Amino acid sequence: MKKLIIIPFLLLTLIVSATNYYVKNGGDNTKSGLDDVNAWETIAKVNSVSFNAGDNIYFKKGDIFIGTLTPASSGTFGNYITFGAYGTGVKPILTPNNVVAGITWTVHSGDIWKTTDIPYNPGNILIDWEDKIPKINDANWTTAYSGHYGGLNSLGMLALSENQTYNINDQDVYFWDGLDALYAYNSGTTYLRFRGGEDPNDSTFMIAAEGSSAIYLYYKNYINIQNLHLIGGQYGIDLYTAGHIIIENCYIGSSNNKIYIHASSSAVTVRNDTLTNNYLSSYTPGAWVNGTEYVHGVNEHYYIFGKYRIGHGDSNTADNAIFMTGGKKNNNTIHDNIITDCINGIYVFGDNNHIYNNYIEGTSSIGVYFNYGTDSCSAYNNHIVNSNIPFRFGWVDNTTYTPRRIYIYRNKIDIIDAGEFMYIHYGTTGAAAIQAFIYHNSIIGKRGITLSSYAAKYPDDDIGFLFVNNIFSILNYNSYGWSGMATHDDLFVFYYNWVGGYYYGAGSGVSVWATDASNLNHVGSTFWDHEIDPPDFTDIIGTEVVDAGIDVSTTFVLDEVEYPALPGTDPGDYYDDPDIGYYEYDAGGGPIEPLVIFTTTIYPHDIWALAGGNVYYDGGGTVDQRGVCWSESENPTITDSHTSNGSGTGVYTSTITGLEENTTYFCRAYAHNEIGYGYGSQIEFTTTTETIITHGGKIVFHNGKIKVRK
Repeated sequence: MKKLIIIPFLLLTLIVSATNYYVKNGGDNTKSGLDDVNAWETIAKVNSVSFNAGDNIYFKKGDIFIGTLTPASSGTFGNYITFGAYGTGVKPILTPNNVVAGITWTVHSGDIWKTTDIPYNPGNILIDWEDKIPKINDANWTTAYSGHYGGLNSLGMLALSENQTYNINDQDVYFWDGLDALYAYNSGTTYLRFRGGEDPNDSTFMIAAEGSSAIYLYYKNYINIQNLHLIGGQYGIDLYTAGHIIIENCYIGSSNNKIYIHASSSAVTVRNDTLTNNYLSSYTPGAWVNGTEYVHGVNEHYYIFGKYRIGHGDSNTADNAIFMTGGKKNNNTIHDNIITDCINGIYVFGDNNHIYNNYIEGTSSIGVYFNYGTDSCSAYNNHIVNSNIPFRFGWVDNTTYTPRRIYIYRNKIDIIDAGEFMYIHYGTTGAAAIQAFIYHNSIIGKRGITLSSYAAKYPDDDIGFLFVNNIFSILNYNSYGWSGMATHDDLFVFYYNWVGGYYYGAGSGVSVWATDASNLNHVGSTFWDHEIDPPDFTDIIGTEVVDAGIDVSTTFVLDEVEYPALPGTDPGDYYDDPDIGYYEYDAGGGPIEPLVIFTTTIYPHDIWALAGGNVYYDGGGTVDQRGVCWSESENPTITDSHTSNGSGTGVYTSTITGLEENTTYFCRAYAHNEIGYGYGSQIEFTTTTETIITHGGKIVFHNGKIKVRK
């Protein structure tokens, strides 16, 4: 078949013709913006320009830009409009917060101050462009949530003394631990109190109104946000019916939802970002009331405070790193991010959303939440530390979305100072079915799985949670719903799990893991040394888990029930029976083949494609080669066409060239160490016969012919 050879040249031409624009403090909006000398000055100027696909807009590092970035135009496939950074130093700050001049604070009572000099309801207050002050929900001014803090309203909470305690898990937590300041708003007056009683007239405040965001993408597509520091506002990046958005290498510390994906937005990629609050990140709790540390006690206190007190509108969505809501959110990928000290980490809604390679720590409520409107979603290769509930399934109370298939695999979970590994919240009888597959995870924790009181209402369909090939190294006796799980043998199925610690159902005295003799029950023992901080997940105490699992990379049968092959592995990945846990162990202590996971989406063109992979574990050896291999036959190997993309572990990308048009290819990532080659999962893609490339809104190439731009 004839090859197309003109596209690389055209692509190069398009890249060269893209325009770079520059923005810096002290710039001039009347100039061209085409270099540092002629740089623009403000976000408002950037918002006023309709850029062409492929253009790049760079903000100068070390500078602060005030306003909301609202791009006026979209990019196209393969030609994103990029908003990034240039120069040296720290990432440029973009914030909707501005200094409000002429604020005078007067004493309301005690250490509580007030002012009427803020001309709007504050949605966010910063001090020194970084530290945020939590806000008490406006709705709580007169009506308090009676279940916590003695039913106090907003003003009553502001008046609490430093030595006021609140009991969480039998530990008395000081109310102000984790909170340096609080503010509230009512009827034109803003109230403020510092933890130490400081006079706010001695501070400078940067304030943004309700509903503000650092970046707002409204009906925009093919936008790349990179290397920016976004702080303040109610949201960091607000995506409203936006698609094909890449958010990468950013630091986002907004007030509520750091990335808000709503109103039918889709195909959003969030990668290599840091998403965090600043309420707890720099604060160490004070003296212990009961003589013991309560690190997560402070987080739980903040969770209770945040869930019922802080927020705008629905206070239960007060604080999320990434929040998908309001319609179906499809085909989003969230990977290689750092998420810390938020109430919730990632709130998933929609189909084909994939969460992987993230580090999630200190989320005081949930690490990853799968709402009822989810299907074909996955969470894998994440490391979750001290999140109160690493995984939670929302109410199954809606028959619109059925079935629900969720895959949770190869995660490392350390919740030794937190809550349970998983919380399952069922809704009404006869609601949508769910199938959740939880496999090849390694868990260190206090408790196991909690069922809500709605568990008795689980649907009558053929549904279930299948736990297979997991390590549960649990310290504490569990009294949170296991006896209920033991009675739902059609809902929970356990096979080939290593179960240590004191894992018995509450009051029953019978291990709920005894579904089948294939489970490795080691009651009273632990798999890892729990005194190691951070835990060393490779420090295996015994060799029971080696070759002790079942191969889920092909169709497998458990108790006469046939299950399909599960994502994450391909037939032949295991040279022997698979180990139990999140990666392959070796009883002899020597290296094994490296573990490779294919991570990057394929972008097929007529004669080239973009691919990539992630060497997640070096197998105990040295990875000296990695890349991707491809062929027109399934399961390609290094003997087929391949790239070479460096060495070591981690994420990498590859460009595949020399492809035929209108041809189906199979592609796998690979890595090599002294033992041999490891391969990732297989991706299939087909090149097209019709090629359309646009630039500046004009078609410049269509089906092998160059079009004249007018």
